[in-house]
Parts: sequence; C-alpha cells; structure tokens
Amino acid sequence: MSFLDDTKTVGTAIWAIGILEIIAAIILFVGAFVDDDMNDEVVGWVILGVGELICAIIYFAFGQQIRGGKQVHNKIIDKLEVTSGEDTSSKFGVLTQLVHVVGYTTVVIGIFYIIGSFGFDDIGGSIVTGIIDLIIGIIILWVYKKITDGNVTTFDKVMWVVLIVVFIICIISALLSMFGGDGVGLIISLIVGILNFIVYICMLVWMFDADVKAKFGM
Repeated sequence: MSFLDDTKTVGTAIWAIGILEIIAAIILFVGAFVDDDMNDEVVGWVILGVGELICAIIYFAFGQQIRGGKQVHNKIIDKLEVTSGEDTSSKFGVLTQLVHVVGYTTVVIGIFYIIGSFGFDDIGGSIVTGIIDLIIGIIILWVYKKITDGNVTTFDKVMWVVLIVVFIICIISALLSMFGGDGVGLIISLIVGILNFIVYICMLVWMFDADVKAKFGM
C-alpha cells in the first residue's frame, strides 16, 4: 500500500495536527493574560481559546481513531457524537467522517466566536464571524448527511465534483498557511501546513479511487 493510499497516513497527520493545535490553543489562552496586545480583550481571547482547544482535542481524537482502524472507537469522539461510527479503515469512511468533523468543529468555533464576541472591542465583527462559521458548519453537516444516506443521486455526483474543488482549495490554503505567525507560532503554522497538505492531497487522490467514485455514483 502506497503512502497516499494508507488511511493511517491521514490518521497520523490529523492526530499530529490535533496535538499542535492543542499547543496553539494553550498558547492563545496563556497569551490572553500575558500579551499586552491581548490584555484589553482577555475575556474574548480566553473564550475563543477554549473553543480552539475543544476543536483541537476533537481532531486529535479523530486522528487517533483512524490510526486504530476499522471500528475502533475513541471515548471523546463517541461522547461528543462527532462521528457516526463508520468504518474508519476505508477511504470513503475516513473521507466522509473528515467532512463531518470539519463541519462539527466549524459549528463549535462559530458558537465560541459568538459567545466570546462580548469580550472583544469589535463585538459586531466577532458575531458576524461566528454566524458565518455556524452557517458554513451546518451546511457541511447537511452535505455529510446527504452523501452518507446510502442513496446515490445527482446530488452525490455534483458533490463529487464540488469536493474535488474544495480539496484543491484546501491544498493551496495549506501551502499558504505555512508561513503565518512568528516564533513558536511560525513553527506550528509550518508543520500544521505540511500536515494539512498531506491530508488534503490524500483526500484528492482518494476521490478518484474506484470504490469512492462508486459511492458517489461516478
């Protein structure tokens, strides 16, 4: 099995992203108290940091679940009902569960943006950001439900094309995100960017797998 064909490659990458994002969330949380530029909005940054930490833990747990393969369950994932318990050793299973996790965490961070908005000077901007995240997250969750309902329709075929475009955009975004921040933040951004690049390259390659294409009716 090649590097890009192995589901555990994606699992390990997502698991590592989770660890690094946990570190980044902790840095954000601590920075709210010690960074002079953040002190005036400490409540907002702390709340946002908690949201980021929750999302990071979900990614870590999801990656760990994929690494375990087949029907291995993770207590965090099961408790939060992040995934539906599909076979995480199959490409289609991992691909669709990743869509679900992205939707789930986008909703979570949207909620925390809205809650934390009252701790920022730009309350309106934070609320709008949170609402946009909520809407996008809900749409992603709806798409996940449609492509995993067992009924192959024209919608599934359209989503096959849409997901290919989305994964290409994610690959480009991963490359561009490698050089954000400074100091420790730059190192984390670089590594997370590389790992995201690996994840979405795999997703793009898998979209052309015969079994995955069949699931989308292609």
